[in-house]
Amino acid sequence: MKGLLYKDFLIIRKQFLRFLLVPAAFFVITLFMGKSLYFSYYAVAILSILPISILGYEENWKWHKYEIILPVNRATLVTEKYLLSLILIIPAVFIEGIVFMLLYDFSLIIILNWICINIFCGMIIPCIDFPLVMRFGYMKGRISNFIIIAVMSASITIINFRSSSGETLMNGTFTPQKFSFLFLPAAAVLFIVSCLLTIKLYLKREF
Repeated sequence: MKGLLYKDFLIIRKQFLRFLLVPAAFFVITLFMGKSLYFSYYAVAILSILPISILGYEENWKWHKYEIILPVNRATLVTEKYLLSLILIIPAVFIEGIVFMLLYDFSLIIILNWICINIFCGMIIPCIDFPLVMRFGYMKGRISNFIIIAVMSASITIINFRSSSGETLMNGTFTPQKFSFLFLPAAAVLFIVSCLLTIKLYLKREF
């Protein structure tokens, strides 16, 4: 598992450092939007695309030919990608939360509510995309990316609309509703179900 994670972080360092400028840009935009945290969801959601992009590089490099000689099973290969998603998403969410709490004087309860929502938004793309890409391959599965990104954008907009006190999404103040904490267990269920489904589908894949 450690070796697989190390491999993926090497790919990120060599191939995707420029990609990281995109979520960083959304984070900076959020800092100029006052107490509206609308764009902060996109910073994490775009970051969650990285593991999917790594699968594309692996497919292009015929990585599956090396997988069969590794002392790991397919379930471990799948689990590693989900673990990579958590490693990328969760620290980013907490770092953003700490910055917002210090910068805008949000209470701890408000930030915790926002963290629960943002983790859920960050998990939408990998949890829906992984089963398709790892079953059918990146080139075939990427067609679904447009639909998934649209679903993600719609979900972020709807969630933020219900959690904003302003007339528009971009000038309102983040004011979480009572149900905000439910997004965390929802994210956990989505994560577990997606992981188990992807393992089952990947075991059936023939290269």
